[in-house]
Amino acid sequence: MEPPPECPQETPALTEAAAEFLSLIAYVTPQLETLEQEELEQVEVTGVVTLKARPVERRTHMVSHQHGITVTKTLREGEEETQRWSFSYSKAELQGLLPEGASLLLLRVLACQRAVPSGLVFPAIDTEGHLCTSSYCALGIQQQVVGSVEAEVFVIERAVVTGTGISTVWHSSFLRSGVKPRTPFPKQPLDWEEDIQLYSWFLDRKV
Repeated sequence: MEPPPECPQETPALTEAAAEFLSLIAYVTPQLETLEQEELEQVEVTGVVTLKARPVERRTHMVSHQHGITVTKTLREGEEETQRWSFSYSKAELQGLLPEGASLLLLRVLACQRAVPSGLVFPAIDTEGHLCTSSYCALGIQQQVVGSVEAEVFVIERAVVTGTGISTVWHSSFLRSGVKPRTPFPKQPLDWEEDIQLYSWFLDRKV
C-alpha cells in the first residue's frame, strides 16, 4: 500500500459555506464490487469580511485495477492552482471494500428486505482516503411525512469509524420500494435586512 500523503489543508479564515453541491457517480457490479467511482463536492465559500464568494471544488476519483485500487484526489480553490495527489491500496487490503456508491446500493437492498443482518460491517475509505469501517443496523419501521401524507418508512443507521476512533453516523429512511422519500421543507420567510450577505448585495445594487 502507498499511504495517503498529507492532504492540503484549507487556510483557516473567517469564512462560511454559503452553498454546496454534491454528486456521486459509481460503476458497481451485481456483487457490489466497485469498478470506478467519482465524488464531486463544490462549495461557495463567502468571506465574512469581504463578502466575496470563493468557489472550492473537491474531487475524489477511485478506479479498480488488477493490483487493487488507486485513489486520486484534487482540490481547487478559487483561482489558485489545482492540487492533486494519488495513492493506492492492494487487493489484499480491500477484501469486502464497500465505497460510497456500493454502500448506497446496499442500503436500498436492505430496505427492500426490511432487515439488516446483525453485526454487518464492511471496510470503507474515509474522506481523507484512509481505510475505515462502515457498519449498518436497523432502527425499525417509523412513520414519516412524505408530501401531504404520512408514510411508513424503514430506517437504517450507518456508522463510519476512522482508524483514530472518530465516528460519523447517518440515518437513512426508505419506502417499501427501496426509494428514499422526499422530505418536504416548509417555506421560511426571508428577512433580507437581517441577512448581512443579502443586505450587502442589496446595497451594492442600489449604488
